Amino acid sequence: PGEDADVVWSVSPDPGGGSISSEGKYSPSGVSAPRDVTITAVSKQAISEVGSAAAERGTAVVGVLPPVSTEISVVEGRTHVAKGGTLHFTATVRNFINTSAVSWSVAPVNPADNPGTIDQNGTYTAPADVDHDYQVVVTATPADDPRPGHEASITITVKRVQVTVTPERNWVRVGKTVRLRAEAVGVDQPNFVWTVVSGGGTVSPTTGSEVTYTAPAAKTADSAVISASVEGVSGTAEVELRDKVLIQIAPSTATARIGGNQITFTANTANWRQGDPPIVWKVNGVAGGNPTIGTITQEGIYTPPAEMPQTSTLTISAESTEDPSWKGTAVLTLIPRPRITSIHPSVASQRGVLEIEGTNLGAGGTVTINGISSGIEVQLWSETRIRVVQPGTLSGPVKVMVDGSASNDDMVFRIVPGIQSIDINPSSPTIGLGERIRFTAVVKDSQGNEVKDITIVWKAEPDPSDPGSGTISQDGLFTPADVGKVIITASPLGREEERKTGRTTVTVVRPPIVLSISPAVAPVGTEVAISGSYFGSSQGDSTVKIGGVPALVKSWSPGLITATVAPNTPSGPVVVTVRGADSNNTVNFTVISSISITPKTAEVVEGTSAVFSAVGNDPDGNIIPGLNVEWSVAPVQDGAGQASIDSSGLMKAISAGSVIVTAKYLGLTSSASVTIAPKPAEEAPNFAFLPPLLFSTGSGTSPRWLNLVDVDRDGWLDAVVTDRSGSLIVLPGKPGGTFGAPVITGIDGTPMGAVPYDVDGNKQLDMAVAEFANSKLLLLTQGANLEFQVAKSLPEGVETAVGGTYDVAVGDFNGDGLSDLAVTDMLVGNRVRLFIKQPDGSYSVEAYPVGRHPVSLAAADLNGDGKSDLAVATLVPGTLVILLSDASAHPGSRFLTPVRIPTGLLAYSVTATDLNADGNIDLVVADPASNQISIISNLGGGVFSAPVTYPTGRTPRASAVGDFNMDGKIDIAVANEGSQSVSILPGNGSAGRKFGFGSEISAGGAPTDIAVGDVNKDGKPDLVVLLTDSSAVGVLLNTSTPPIVAEPDLRIIAPVTGEIIEGTTVRVRVEVRNLKLVDFAQKPKNAPGEGHIHMWLDTDPSDQSKAIEVVTPEDVVFTNVPYGTHTLTVEVRNNDHSPLSPPLIRTVRFVTVPSTRK
Repeated sequence: PGEDADVVWSVSPDPGGGSISSEGKYSPSGVSAPRDVTITAVSKQAISEVGSAAAERGTAVVGVLPPVSTEISVVEGRTHVAKGGTLHFTATVRNFINTSAVSWSVAPVNPADNPGTIDQNGTYTAPADVDHDYQVVVTATPADDPRPGHEASITITVKRVQVTVTPERNWVRVGKTVRLRAEAVGVDQPNFVWTVVSGGGTVSPTTGSEVTYTAPAAKTADSAVISASVEGVSGTAEVELRDKVLIQIAPSTATARIGGNQITFTANTANWRQGDPPIVWKVNGVAGGNPTIGTITQEGIYTPPAEMPQTSTLTISAESTEDPSWKGTAVLTLIPRPRITSIHPSVASQRGVLEIEGTNLGAGGTVTINGISSGIEVQLWSETRIRVVQPGTLSGPVKVMVDGSASNDDMVFRIVPGIQSIDINPSSPTIGLGERIRFTAVVKDSQGNEVKDITIVWKAEPDPSDPGSGTISQDGLFTPADVGKVIITASPLGREEERKTGRTTVTVVRPPIVLSISPAVAPVGTEVAISGSYFGSSQGDSTVKIGGVPALVKSWSPGLITATVAPNTPSGPVVVTVRGADSNNTVNFTVISSISITPKTAEVVEGTSAVFSAVGNDPDGNIIPGLNVEWSVAPVQDGAGQASIDSSGLMKAISAGSVIVTAKYLGLTSSASVTIAPKPAEEAPNFAFLPPLLFSTGSGTSPRWLNLVDVDRDGWLDAVVTDRSGSLIVLPGKPGGTFGAPVITGIDGTPMGAVPYDVDGNKQLDMAVAEFANSKLLLLTQGANLEFQVAKSLPEGVETAVGGTYDVAVGDFNGDGLSDLAVTDMLVGNRVRLFIKQPDGSYSVEAYPVGRHPVSLAAADLNGDGKSDLAVATLVPGTLVILLSDASAHPGSRFLTPVRIPTGLLAYSVTATDLNADGNIDLVVADPASNQISIISNLGGGVFSAPVTYPTGRTPRASAVGDFNMDGKIDIAVANEGSQSVSILPGNGSAGRKFGFGSEISAGGAPTDIAVGDVNKDGKPDLVVLLTDSSAVGVLLNTSTPPIVAEPDLRIIAPVTGEIIEGTTVRVRVEVRNLKLVDFAQKPKNAPGEGHIHMWLDTDPSDQSKAIEVVTPEDVVFTNVPYGTHTLTVEVRNNDHSPLSPPLIRTVRFVTVPSTRK
């Protein structure tokens, strides 16, 4: 505008756009970034005149920029530099309208200092020669606007930096390492960068103050140079490169003796210098060795151990401690010390040869006697033998020194006085051919002293005057070979040069031989005949002794002597002495003073038989079996009985009356009284059975044992049969007394006897089976569908053996409430074995000998003590062996001395039952050889009657009992294999005997076993027989009609005598026949056929106040009955409580035990 313009100035934006004066001078405000500002000029006239034209207003746009500035940065990120080092700078000019370059300059803070140089690219180079730290200023000035204030400066420090690299040592092996350390002067916390300049190899890590240098695997230069750099300054170290150390040992193989001389080894090395890591000597890897394997010094001197170590081959090594693999080795073999095993002679009286024998004696060395080698001349030296000449003046231990190793010194050589005499004892003896005699020699020296330590050489040579022969051992035992004279000589071993010998003569005669004496068992005063040989033609001064007592000779010949047994002669050997030579003492004579006959009394029936036996008794009361007695039988003077008896003691009753059976042996006699009862008239049979129904046990089976039990608990009795060909067979019971198809379970071996037994307590019926072939007891548990499986084979863990386990029974033999088992072993051991059940289910085994061939056994409480006893039938001779429990029993000794009762020719089976309702278990034995059974009555308290025999059919094998005609009396059924029948003996028969003569019914085959049970559930006991040959069982259904009996009868159905009841609850069931039970409170007066029951459990039956009165046929239940043995007494009383006439009383004994069922 012109000078005369009159305007108003303004700035936009406002505020922030700056200010403008009235003269139009604009002053921007500070900005941090470029911006546009609008300047406006408006005329004052336009302001005053409304609506003035726009031309009266003017504007301008001004660009406002921030102030120009320059920034410098260091590329290396630090503000110091080492002498001669470089730093790189960059500069940036800001807020300049156009791009502007900079110019660089440097100036020292102290003008006296050398500033260094900087080029126009911003690279600063510090002076190379700096002796102190100082500062310089680097400046960047914009080239296009160098006005003051636009430049930028930075101050840096120039430092006197020095880098030093130090290795831990100045050399390194190829492939090995060495540590290096770098230090820097003038740098705080330097971080060095490492490089291998030359020579190869690597460093790790490549940065830091310390690194590890690894030399190359092979040398390519003599040295390696390693550099460490920091801030442009480097330091280096040179390390010599060396090859690995090579070591060889000389000698490479060597030997050394235990306790002997030292061995020096030398190590030859390559690439090893003095001052390098040392070489270490080792034995078997042990530095310096040890006393066990020997020691070695660091000079290689090895000292052998004093004793031989476990290995005789050792490794000697010289190893570099720098690297154990750099080593040399040698093999060292240790040789045992020399050992002297013998010297000969050990004594001498003068100079002479000394033989030394031993081991590891080497090829040469030194021999000393008592430590002295002087005067000892070596003639021979080998590994096992040395011969020297001793000077005759040295005594003491002999020692051999080989290679510095000393032998044992327990061999002593002595110079002693010369031998004067050798005496042989006994002198000039006489012995029998077949005898032996030991000679001893007494050696005395020239001073009359006995020489003890000397070995005698014995010789035996025929005497030419009467040549005999024999041999003598080197301990002086002479054994003759032929009769005659033999010269015995004794010479001192090793002292032969003294030529001293002892001499005697032994005369050999033929000794007498005793072969037998007859009789061999006899009382004193009996004339005996002694048979043998070499007795001589006449007695002369010869003798015969029996039991050490001279016998009274009656005649004498070369092969037979007769003599009388002198008074007070004991049992003992028979010895004949001829010419001082005794006979053998292997033939014995037994003195007896009496004989005894068994049984002493007997009762038989016409047509039956009884067996008697006799034994001898010596003066001490010992039993002498096996006498060949003379048997005779004669009627009693006032009796009419007749009988015969054979040489075995089998008496057959011919006619009724009384007879005396006498056994006679060499003047000794013993007698027995026998009553022969008349055979009653045959009565019409009162037993009725349907013809047998046969049911197969399976084709090819060989059934042996029969049990009737309800296996599957369906209410019908099943037949359980063992099959000798290897199975257990179950014939399931069916309605009508029939059986279904057999269910067969295979069993290894030969099963024989079997019995129901709770094996696992699962409330199912299991079985225990005697297995014959392997002498095992098999426990079988019931599975599904009437099949069984073997759960245990007893005894467990014992190898099988042929023992012939035949029969099995169940009982509680130790009174602990657990069911145990017993078996017979009929082939090996002649024993019974008990299997005592333990609380954990295992079994302990005990064995008890019983007699020859035990085949059958029954377990029952025979003496009323609450424990099971055993009755065992031994086959030959027919004997019943009763084992009663001992109150003081312990494992292995549970029974008293066996009771042995002869029952006939054979005892094949035994049945235990109460035959007469007296509460005692009686015994029935079948004798198939005599066609009879024997009944042994139990009189109580372990006392038994003599056997009473009853005839049966042919070959009776087994028996069973039941009230077959329902007359209230026990009957006996016997299976007769030979007659293919069943004999039924009625209870309370005629002639005052317990049983009448039997009725025979057909069995449908040859029965070998029999069982009783109500198979068709009609309330009558039926018979089931086992027909082995037919592979079948036969059922004989009972159709007998109960007799009309006017007299009342009482029967205790449960419990039965001998029963073991588990738990504390006892259910009593009785049966009263021919009498009506009435309530005496309602009918107190007596009436025919009426009454009630009194019961006493473990109380006195005579005490009426203790009686339990029963008026109904329901069972009576006793609870909380303590465990143990109990006695139940039941009596039928009249309405007024008075006893019947005669009294009707029954008693049973039973045992309660804790329950074993789950």
